[in-house]
Amino acid sequence: MNNRYEYIELTCFKNAGLPDICLSHTNNYKLSLFRVLSGTINLRDTYTGKTYRLRRNYFTLPYSEHASGKLLRGIKDLFEDDVTLNDLNGYFKKNHKNREFYQKLEGEIIRCIIAKYNDNYIGAFLHLYRGIECISYSLPLLYASKSKEYIKTFGALKKFFGNEKDPGELKFFKNFVTEIFKNEDFMSITIDIDFDAIDVEQEKSNIFKIFTGVNFPKPAYAAENDELKYSFTDYYDLMISLRNRYFHLLQGSWNENISCINTEYPEYMFKAIIEQGLNWISIILFEILKYDLTN
Repeated sequence: MNNRYEYIELTCFKNAGLPDICLSHTNNYKLSLFRVLSGTINLRDTYTGKTYRLRRNYFTLPYSEHASGKLLRGIKDLFEDDVTLNDLNGYFKKNHKNREFYQKLEGEIIRCIIAKYNDNYIGAFLHLYRGIECISYSLPLLYASKSKEYIKTFGALKKFFGNEKDPGELKFFKNFVTEIFKNEDFMSITIDIDFDAIDVEQEKSNIFKIFTGVNFPKPAYAAENDELKYSFTDYYDLMISLRNRYFHLLQGSWNENISCINTEYPEYMFKAIIEQGLNWISIILFEILKYDLTN
């Protein structure tokens, strides 16, 4: 971590006899990212003096809350029965590669979560999106590097590029997710946007119109001003579309960007999707961790 944010380790981890999954004993950015997204650490902002109790587990879909006093058990239950806490301790003890990559990603995720806690949903989305950009090229390469056969690795990378010579990193990443995880259970589960998070009634209608507009992916299910359901890959497209349409206001394009005419409370638009966005990126990171653990 940097000087601004510090981790406050929990007693159950200090006393577990597992020093390499305890943040009091190690400075492993992959581990600290894992602990943040699994909701098993406290985080202090040294600038404001505020401490955040992170107890939301984003590695399940949908995300879940840890039961009090069962944080170690909650981590164990994420894995197959034959993976023990000692196995995880050994994995993180040996796994310190790509430190700069995980340090950058950890910084974006922490700032996203803290902004969310402080009701700064536009700022939270900005850091979430930067996190997606951070992993979009690196994770497919990290995944491919674990392959023991060069020909299969080359073939996999060709599929990620699709038929395009230069699909761009975000499309490259979508192709990676679609191809590698096509048989995973989470790919058949919808990610839902609940409009109860939007406190201003008129904004429910405005945001529904934005999300179901021509510049956004078509939801798998839509109940007007109430609920939207997206496939796993379409939720990724939703986040990309929202970034492209909101953070630009060019008027000479065929794409219609989002302005104050469309919504006077844009923070609610981001509030409605930020938790599921953290859930989305966490599921992918967790799949890579599990693959890494077994290879």
